[in-house]
Amino acid sequence: MSPDDAADTLQEGQRVEAGLWRGRVVEIDGRDVWPGWHPGARDITLFALYPLIVGYLIALAVAAAAYATCRGDRVRLERQDRSGPWLLGFLVAVAAILVLIVCAAFGTRPAFWPLVPVAAGTVAALARLRVVVRRTRAARAMDAAGGTGSAPV
Repeated sequence: MSPDDAADTLQEGQRVEAGLWRGRVVEIDGRDVWPGWHPGARDITLFALYPLIVGYLIALAVAAAAYATCRGDRVRLERQDRSGPWLLGFLVAVAAILVLIVCAAFGTRPAFWPLVPVAAGTVAALARLRVVVRRTRAARAMDAAGGTGSAPV
């Protein structure tokens, strides 16, 4: 019996026993009316592609910020300089996705949930990129000055 069919046989004024779970009606007179969460093709595709999309957006943000930051300088960040901040941002975004999945399991859904992991990962990646840019500038300034000391962190 589908969830829609379970309520069709009810008459107005009829006394029924309803089963609730976290404020949702899940059963009426022993018949299930809420099928629960059953992942379909769209859900599986979202779970598979969403982290990849988030990672790509963070990579774009890191590359754009690295280009804009180092455009006027003689300092140029290499690919390995950008990969550390991107990885940190991606891990933060994946952690945010897992937190949102746990929150959704308990019935809480924040507004604009797709933007939360992207924003959290981008902020973490850009903060780390700022540290990498400062360290790279200091190291290249020391090299240009002929110093042999290590660059400050």
